[in-house]
Amino acid sequence: MTVLSEAMNTDTTQDPFQILDRTHDDFAASPVAEAFNWPEFAAETNLTHWYMVAFRSTRKPTANLDLLDDLETLAYNDALEQPGFIFYFKGKVVPGAAPNQNMSFCMWRDRASAVAASRRHHHAKAAAVANGMYDVYQVERYNATVHRSDAKAWVEFDPLTV
Repeated sequence: MTVLSEAMNTDTTQDPFQILDRTHDDFAASPVAEAFNWPEFAAETNLTHWYMVAFRSTRKPTANLDLLDDLETLAYNDALEQPGFIFYFKGKVVPGAAPNQNMSFCMWRDRASAVAASRRHHHAKAAAVANGMYDVYQVERYNATVHRSDAKAWVEFDPLTV
């Protein structure tokens, strides 16, 4: 798994995004709230809310993995230049999980930032090959809010429709 982070918790020496991880190998088939260790992340981050776009996909056996990787890297670099970008989780197909199934996600300060990034050249180029590379793909959008009590922390995900 590759985790790419531009957001750091500046109040501590630990980057909370280094804590964020899958909870099991079949994470790509799980609800976002269950697929990752959000309570541990919530306990360490200074974030209180964000807008999240999750991309679930099942690659075709004939998908050009090198091209997909190149396009993903270019789209990520575009996102880094977009104000409001927080974090990108690059999923990885896990052997033994659902065949060729994956989930990646981006965290943004707000929806407007995510929409602006989706219009950037390299993101549009990556999106243009989706039908040829994936048997199935789905984009999910959420407003996420961190909650804390004396005993625990958690993240609530509010699914959005476009």
